[in-house]
Amino acid sequence: MSKPTLNDILATNLASLMEKAGHTQASLAKLSGIGQTTISLYLNPSRRQPSKSGKVPSAKFGEVEALAAVYGVDPWDLLRPAGEASSTGRPVVKRGSLTDMHSASDEFPMRGSSDATSDSYQPGFGGNPPRLSRVPNIGHVARAGYSANDQEFMPIPELDVRLAAGHLGIENYEETEIGEILFRRSFLESLKLPIERMKVVYADGDSMEPIIRNKGPMLFFEDPVTDVRKIDPRTVYAINLGGKMVVKCIQRDHDGTLLAKSLNPAHPPFPLKLDNGQDVRIVGRILWSPYDLRNGVDERLL
Repeated sequence: MSKPTLNDILATNLASLMEKAGHTQASLAKLSGIGQTTISLYLNPSRRQPSKSGKVPSAKFGEVEALAAVYGVDPWDLLRPAGEASSTGRPVVKRGSLTDMHSASDEFPMRGSSDATSDSYQPGFGGNPPRLSRVPNIGHVARAGYSANDQEFMPIPELDVRLAAGHLGIENYEETEIGEILFRRSFLESLKLPIERMKVVYADGDSMEPIIRNKGPMLFFEDPVTDVRKIDPRTVYAINLGGKMVVKCIQRDHDGTLLAKSLNPAHPPFPLKLDNGQDVRIVGRILWSPYDLRNGVDERLL
C-alpha cells in the first residue's frame, strides 16, 4: 500500500474537522477567506491537474494556516497522519481535548509526592496545600499590554467598505455600519492608538497577498498623512485615488515619484498621481489583516 501524500493527509484531516463542526464547503470558505473551489480541491486532491513537469501542486501554507485557524488547531496538525506522534515523540493533543495530567509530559513540574486528590497530599514547596483564589475575575489592568485576564472584548464598527487590493476600483464605498466585530481589549490597547478611530473594512483583490487576502477583513485606523516625509515604505496605507480606495505600500522612485507598491509580484507598482487633477489622499493605515501590521510588513516582501 502506497504511503499517503500530504495532499491526501490534508484532505482526510480537513474532511474530519468539517464533519465534526457541521461545515459545508461554502461555510468554510466564508470563515477562512479561501475560495470554495480551492477548498474542493483540498478535499479531492485527485482532481488536481499536474504541471508540465508532472508535479502535483501542493497546498499553500498560508491557506493551510487559515484553515487551521478556523478549527483552533496548529497548521502542522492538518498535515500529520491521524494518531501520529509529534516531532517531540509525544502524542498530539488537540486544542480542546482532554488528557491525563498525571501521565502527560510536564516541563514545569509542581506536583507533590502524592496524588493531589489524596488527603495526605504533600506539596513540594511547603507543608500546607496551596490556597487558590475563588475570585472569578481579577480585572483588566490598564496599560499592561496583554492582560492576565484576557476575557474582555470590545466592539469595532464593521463598515460596508472594500479597499481595492487589485484592479483599481471598489465594490462599494458607502460608509455604512453593517455590524460590529469583537476584538480583545488587550490587543486593541497594545496598539497604543485611539480605539475610536478604528474600523473593520474588507479587501477586494489579491495584489497584497500573502499579507492581505482577497475579501479578507482588515483593521483600518483613520490617520491622514499630508507630509510625504512621514511616509514609511513598510506601512500598508489606505489611499483615496479620486474616490477609488486602494490599499498599498508606498515607495519613492529614483526620480522622487511616489509609487503604490503591491506585495504580489504579479501586480507592478504605479505612480500615485492622477492625470485628471483629482486628489490623491492617504486616509489611514492597516493595523491588522489578520497579520499584525502595526510595525509594517516584512522588508523581504517589498
